[in-house]
Amino acid sequence: MNAPKHPLGYTDALRPQETQWLNARAEDLKRTPTQLTQLVPRLPSVLPKLMTALNNPDTPIRTLTGLIESDPVISSMVLRLINSPAMRVRRENIESLDQAVMLLGFSGMREVVSAAMFSPIGRLEPVEGACPLLIHDI
Repeated sequence: MNAPKHPLGYTDALRPQETQWLNARAEDLKRTPTQLTQLVPRLPSVLPKLMTALNNPDTPIRTLTGLIESDPVISSMVLRLINSPAMRVRRENIESLDQAVMLLGFSGMREVVSAAMFSPIGRLEPVEGACPLLIHDI
């Protein structure tokens, strides 16, 4: 284990491209705080478990909340939806997932989970030679 602490020529300083990228992400977050959630990977095992739990009316709310909390993308979708102007029930934002799940209910949560399942399809990049209405049809 006689390796040097850092490779020869290593520096803690960021390269100009890295600094530029970080500054651009910071500006993105200032404009739209939830914009970068698309960069967070979803956990594929959570959605089927959520659908199973939502199909059982005897599922405790705490079980649903626990599943939602385990996936940051779905958590942000739930909170974004419950705090949207169309769903807002009070002046201040709801920050508790327990509260959000209670207010949305099983049918509202099914819609959130369905949107989470199909959102990667809606973000497909254009495919050369494919009909532009392909995404719409899907």
